[in-house]
Amino acid sequence: MSWEEKAQHAHWAELRGAIIEGGIARTAGLVGGEGSHHLSWIWMTVQVVITDKNDPRLHNALRVEWCKAYSWVKRYSEDVRLLREEMRCTIAFGYTEAEKWEELMREELLGSSPELTEGHRAYAAEHANTERKMCELLQGRWARILAKADAYLAARGVLDAETVVTVELEMGDELEPEDEEVRLKGEEEE
Repeated sequence: MSWEEKAQHAHWAELRGAIIEGGIARTAGLVGGEGSHHLSWIWMTVQVVITDKNDPRLHNALRVEWCKAYSWVKRYSEDVRLLREEMRCTIAFGYTEAEKWEELMREELLGSSPELTEGHRAYAAEHANTERKMCELLQGRWARILAKADAYLAARGVLDAETVVTVELEMGDELEPEDEEVRLKGEEEE
């Protein structure tokens, strides 16, 4: 460790309760629910009180922090666009699958009995109906999320923080880990 690193660690140790992990200082006291909280390097490296608003060190430090914040906003906007596109693709895929099942429903099965043809059509109709209902369900559940995403993207990242979107989650038939293990062992023995 160089003398500069030692001096920096000594400075960090002077800060109230700073914990150094991997060369990064963080505060010791965390608010409940926070996994970690890293103080920005700007608060660790500026060791003197800057009274001059035109001090180049202050301007450089603020410029770097602004660039970081700007990149986070851009990354978040990209994530919103990607999530919106994934939701659109999921619904479009469901409708495409429904159309494929409807095509199968109209197909003639050459050389098959009328009962088999009727069963084939009923099976395809059931799956087409299931796909369409799932698409409609997703459109209903995601409508508010998509509207908020559109508003965010239209406002270029400026959105009312008070707006809350509730998302319903359906957990399905999830088993406890022990029950899952028992079930899997039972399938292996069969």
